[in-house]
Amino acid sequence: MSCWTIPLQNVLVDEVERDLEKTKTISVDYESETAKSRWAVIVAASYGWANYRHQADALYLYHLLKNLKEPKDRYDDDHIILILADDIATGWRNKKPGEIYARLNGENLYTNDVQIDYLLSELTSDDMVKIMKGETIDVTIRSTDKELHPKLVETPTAMSDSENKRFRKMLIIAEPCYSASVLHVAEGFTGVLAFTAASGSESSFADLYSVELKVWLSNRFTHNFTDKIASDRTIVYADLYKFLVLNTIGSHVQLFNAEHFGNLYVTFPAEFFDMSLAN
Repeated sequence: MSCWTIPLQNVLVDEVERDLEKTKTISVDYESETAKSRWAVIVAASYGWANYRHQADALYLYHLLKNLKEPKDRYDDDHIILILADDIATGWRNKKPGEIYARLNGENLYTNDVQIDYLLSELTSDDMVKIMKGETIDVTIRSTDKELHPKLVETPTAMSDSENKRFRKMLIIAEPCYSASVLHVAEGFTGVLAFTAASGSESSFADLYSVELKVWLSNRFTHNFTDKIASDRTIVYADLYKFLVLNTIGSHVQLFNAEHFGNLYVTFPAEFFDMSLAN
């Protein structure tokens, strides 16, 4: 079964374990391949103040990747593609102009060193396909300081070229409402694992309401995910999935394509954040 979902009502750990047990016999050969580089594509595909949390979560992950504990593990802007509407930091409803937060009493994420590769308004669905195909695209990088940085970016190649071994492993995290409705594209590709915050027919709920800003700062699923991987680098995918199922109240966390990824009890999400764990 490609997509797993566990009812949140009266959820039992043994129900989760039953699905996860299937991965213990899955063997995917990565031994002949080594992790040569890592890319992150971060997309907040929504506009407006009501969707503040999606851009805030995107920026939170952006900073997490750029500020990993070990310098050797940190992503630089040459290996992050950041796509935002960029319409909330300076929007008229923002009581803290030029600032964005994803945590209560947290740090401002809209800092001068943030490089936005594409504005959402500039892209079509065809453009997104080109980006994920790894085509070389002539772009103008926008920093939050509004300076322009001409640059030639060679983007990573995604699932369309998996048969040509253009990528080794891919982790997809989708937080929007109805997020499972688009993740069927991950099925059948070796080395791809996808988590969604909700099923294809339900909302994904917000978290961390700011009374001061009068807006939700984060998505509940993403808040759980980012805090967990930041605090526990040794957690395996199986335990992360169980944690997300049990703690993401209000929507059904789903897992796609595990049968083409490997044993989730011996592999770590930290492999995307710590090169020494890549396997």
